Amino acid sequence: MDDNLLIYENKHFRLEQCYTYPIPGYLILNLKIEVRSLSEMTNGALVALGRTLSLAIKAIEAVVKPERVYCAAFGEESNFIHFHLFPRTRWLLST
Repeated sequence: MDDNLLIYENKHFRLEQCYTYPIPGYLILNLKIEVRSLSEMTNGALVALGRTLSLAIKAIEAVVKPERVYCAAFGEESNFIHFHLFPRTRWLLST
């Protein structure tokens, strides 16, 4: 965890700028406890997940103004649940 990349934090999650691809608005939402599946999350974390994703996407939309924000959970580098919030902009499609 790099506090220089931290954007937002609550009881269950840390929202950080993606450090591997410096694309404006490309954020990673990490669960504070290490679980490998959504089914292992606590009820409190599950309830907070929707609100936290919504707030993060609203912030990306307000600042970056993408055409769409993709939200995906991948586990290639880490086996623990985390979400990639990726803004798809017109600029990205033109490069």
